[in-house]
Amino acid sequence: NSKPYVRKGLFIDLFDPTLPVVKKKTVLPGQQAFLLNLDKVKTKKITPCVLAASARVTEEEITAHSYSFVAKSPVNTTGILRVMLPSRPTESRISQNVRRWEWNSLSHTLVLEFENQPEGVKVELKF
Repeated sequence: NSKPYVRKGLFIDLFDPTLPVVKKKTVLPGQQAFLLNLDKVKTKKITPCVLAASARVTEEEITAHSYSFVAKSPVNTTGILRVMLPSRPTESRISQNVRRWEWNSLSHTLVLEFENQPEGVKVELKF
């Protein structure tokens, strides 16, 4: 129909290359949206995980206070990930220069942006 579709909640906009967290999404007629509903993912006890990534995530290791993984993707491309964690990281080590490191307390997610490497970018987060 000719009316916009409006969805309220807590979402990651997967069609936006910056992977923003949005509380409201309006989709106009003729447009499309692809949203990850964080209200369905977030639980009382959050298990660390990568929710969205422009890379293949491997070698995940989870402990009571840390989460690490390797993100592999082609060289000369920018990697972006949105990671869910129980709390804001107190320490982060990334084997590549980080362009963007942004914590979103509402969604308990961290955005990391960096230059991809085919051999992988090692990410270590402590919380």
